Amino acid sequence: MLIEGLEKKPYVVALYGAAGIGKSTLANGSNRAVFLDVEDALHRIGCKRSPVLKTSSELKAFINKLSTEYGSEFDTLVLDTIDALEDILIKEICLEHGKPSIASFGFGQGYDLLSKKWVELLSGFQAMSRQFKKNVILVGHDQIKFYADPNSDGYDRITLKMDKKSSLALVSKVDAVFYMCLDKQIRTTESGARKAVGTGRRVIYTEDSASCVAKNRYGLPAKLDATPDFFKDLEKLTEVVS
Repeated sequence: MLIEGLEKKPYVVALYGAAGIGKSTLANGSNRAVFLDVEDALHRIGCKRSPVLKTSSELKAFINKLSTEYGSEFDTLVLDTIDALEDILIKEICLEHGKPSIASFGFGQGYDLLSKKWVELLSGFQAMSRQFKKNVILVGHDQIKFYADPNSDGYDRITLKMDKKSSLALVSKVDAVFYMCLDKQIRTTESGARKAVGTGRRVIYTEDSASCVAKNRYGLPAKLDATPDFFKDLEKLTEVVS
């Protein structure tokens, strides 16, 4: 059977940026949000949330409980945060295999196991979107990593704070990756020096560039203001995305 035309599809996106920039607050502005708290840092945000989830089993059990018992009470599932969950997964992998660290596996095998764990979890989040018609926001922190560009000498850029293989898996699975930061403008001083000056605005980058990892499947402008209704506006776009 062939499928033709446009259809409504809830979004599955990642939102990352520096600590304290307002990522969780922005995600809480989405329609009827419920947070999966794995970092224990949501007590200053007036949001509906889980107890602090300390293992991947607790996370999966709570997601199942939400979908089967509380499905009518929320529209958006928010994971807070990606990097806190990755720390949990690493500890579980090391404990399971009797290793002191993820790097001690050798030949990158530990990171391969970590990537597989992420693929499994991401499949679960995609099921929340497809089967239960829920939006999903994965909130994370940023880091600066060297990018070995085959077409240049390579350079530093901003990316998600997680292992490279896991990051590639996440970026490929979600509908969008949004980088949130304070806006800056380059100005020339009286001495002729160029200086970055903050504008006071919070912005979101939606397209991949030499400065940061980002993407979107919605045809969004490359840079948007991080308005309180950002995710409510994004949900409107899902009504015309195939």
